[in-house]
Amino acid sequence: MKSIRIVRIILWVALIAWMLFIFHLSDQPATLSAETSRTISQQILEVVQEDPTPQMIYSFDRFLRNSAHFGVFFVLGLLAYPTFFVQGWKYPAMIALFFTVSYAFSDEFHQIFVDGRAFQFRDLMLDSIGGFLGTLTAILFHYVFRKQFLKQNRE
Repeated sequence: MKSIRIVRIILWVALIAWMLFIFHLSDQPATLSAETSRTISQQILEVVQEDPTPQMIYSFDRFLRNSAHFGVFFVLGLLAYPTFFVQGWKYPAMIALFFTVSYAFSDEFHQIFVDGRAFQFRDLMLDSIGGFLGTLTAILFHYVFRKQFLKQNRE
């Protein structure tokens, strides 16, 4: 079927593009990454409060950076499960979970070689939890919409 082949290609392209995006973020030297993050944090806080204090910016920046670790791997999990499912692979959920955690590990390992960056176990945990919950969310959506689709087709 031509349409399933197109879906497979689109999912693989999206998954690989997202992996490259994560790699790009991890490949930034620590000073550039920190400066970018701090600037974004300050701009967000300035919307809420006219002149945020340095402590407010620092605290929000930590929250934002931790959320980013979680979030980018959440999206990776959302993309991984359907990519492996449409391939017709056995146990796509287990493969997606293994894949996201492995990529989180490789991402942290990669940072050892980036100026000012390091392997952070805390970041590995945030990445892995994000990937796990993203995969779980994709599985739940698949289950709910599949049941709904089957129910509609029976009526």
